[in-house]
Amino acid sequence: MSSLYIHIPFCRQACHYCNFHFSTTLTYMDDLIRAITKEIFLRKDFLKTKELSSVYFGGGTPSMLKGEHLEILWERITKLFILKKNAEITLEVNPDDIDSDTISNWKIFPFNRVSIGIQSFEDEILKYLNRIHNSERAVYGFNLLRDAGFDNINVDLIYGIPVQTENQWHNTLEKALRLNPEHLSAYCLTLEDKTALSAFIDKGKSPRISEESGAVHFEWLMFEMRKHGFTHYEISNFCKPGFESRHNLSYWTGEEYLGVGPGAHSHKKNIREWVIPHNVNYIKSLSDNILPLESETLTNENLLAEYILLCLRTSEGCSLSYLKKKFNKDLLKDKEKQIADCVEKKFVVISDNKIILTDRGKLVADKIALELL
Repeated sequence: MSSLYIHIPFCRQACHYCNFHFSTTLTYMDDLIRAITKEIFLRKDFLKTKELSSVYFGGGTPSMLKGEHLEILWERITKLFILKKNAEITLEVNPDDIDSDTISNWKIFPFNRVSIGIQSFEDEILKYLNRIHNSERAVYGFNLLRDAGFDNINVDLIYGIPVQTENQWHNTLEKALRLNPEHLSAYCLTLEDKTALSAFIDKGKSPRISEESGAVHFEWLMFEMRKHGFTHYEISNFCKPGFESRHNLSYWTGEEYLGVGPGAHSHKKNIREWVIPHNVNYIKSLSDNILPLESETLTNENLLAEYILLCLRTSEGCSLSYLKKKFNKDLLKDKEKQIADCVEKKFVVISDNKIILTDRGKLVADKIALELL
C-alpha cells in the first residue's frame, strides 16, 4: 500500500498553537504549486509501486487552492500514478473556505473524503486559538458539504485548552456528534516551541496547559464516542465502522508514503526523507532541478522504537509475534517486569499475542511505550 501526501504551506492567519510549516504570504503560491508538480515528477520513483491507495492534501490550508492550482496538481498526479480502485482522496478544509462555489470546484476532482478543521464550537475558544471562523460558520460549512454529497467527512477538534471548561468541551463534542460525521479526530492541546501560545504562557498572558484537565476531557471523549457507536481505532481517532482513515493508518503501520511540498516527510523501508520547510528556497531549488531534501537511514533500533510507539496507539496494539519475526525481539521476556506491572495496573491487556492499551492505559500511552523500549 502506497500513499501520497501533498503539503500546501499557506494559511490566512496563524493559529496560536500551530507549529506546522506555513506562510500567510500568498505571493509565491503560483510558483510554489509549479514547484510541487516538479518535485512530484523528480520523485516519482520513490515509491515501489505507481498505484496509490490514498492521496492526502494537507497543510497549511489546502482549501485555499484555486481551481487552476488543483488542476495542475491533479494533472501531474494522474499522469505519473494510478489511483487504486476506491482509493481514499482527502482534502483538508477550513470552515471559512467552504461555500457553494468552492464545493463545486472540489467536486470536479476525485476528492471523496473531507477533513474539516473546526477545533471548537465555542466562539470564545476559537478566538483564543486565533481561528478565523465561528461556530455558526462551521455548522454551515459541514451541512453544505453533506448536501453536496460528501459521505465521508472528518471533524477535527482540540481539547485540554487552558481556558476551556469541562462544560464547553461537552458542548463542543455534543455539537460535533449532532452533525453525524463519519470520522472524528480529537487532539489534546500540546505546547509547541516558537508558537504564539507558548509566548503567551511564558509571559503570564494565558493559563498553563493542565494535564489533569486534558485527562478528564479525554475520558469524557472516549465515553461519548463509544456511546454513539464510534470505534476508537487510534488514540486520537474515532470512526463509524468502515470509515478508518486509510491514509493515516499507512503512517501508523509503517507503510511507505511519499510527501511533497515544503516541510513534508516521506518514508520507505529504513529511509526517511523530508523537504526543507522554506517556501522561497524550495521554489529556487526546484527551479534549478535540485531536490531540497534531507534524509536519514533508520537503524533496526529506530524501526523497533517507531513500531512500538505507533502501533501501541492503535486498537490493534503491538504484535508480539511481529516483533519476534521482524526484529528478533521477545518483548514478553525482555520487558517481563514492566509488562507485568502494566497488566497489574490495568493499563494494558495481552490478547491474541498482542499488547493492547486499555482506556486507562490510553491516558499514559507515551509513558507505557517508553517503558517497553
